[in-house]
Formats: sequence, structure tokens, C-alpha cells
Amino acid sequence: YANLKASYEALEKNSSASIAENSKKNRELLAQLEAKELALASENARLEALKKQLEDRSNRVAELESVIASKDKAI
Repeated sequence: YANLKASYEALEKNSSASIAENSKKNRELLAQLEAKELALASENARLEALKKQLEDRSNRVAELESVIASKDKAI
């Protein structure tokens, strides 16, 4: 009985240590994930701003092409 009890205690100790280690690793991974999510959100915002600039410039080019075409017709 004493041997069995000692075995169970050893298993319990190992299990607790393993759970603590896994918990620590999960916290570390969660911190890394949060940092990457912030970086991704920042990059997404930058890309959205560039997309808006590109759309604005494309619209301006189309507008200028229309003006040029109108002037060419008038000549």
C-alpha cells in the first residue's frame, strides 16, 4: 500500500509540474499571439491607407483623362 501511495504521489507531483509548465508555455504563446495580432492590425491599417491613396489617385487620373479627351474633341 505504501508503495502504491508513493507511486500515486509521484504521478500527482509530475502531473502538477507538467500542468504548471504547460500553463506557463500557454501564457508565453498567448503573449506572442497578441503581439502578432497587434502587428497584423497595424499592417492592415497601413495597407488600407495605401489602398485609399491608390483609389484616390486612380480617380484623379481618370478625371484628368476625361478632361484631356474633352479638350481633344474641342480641337
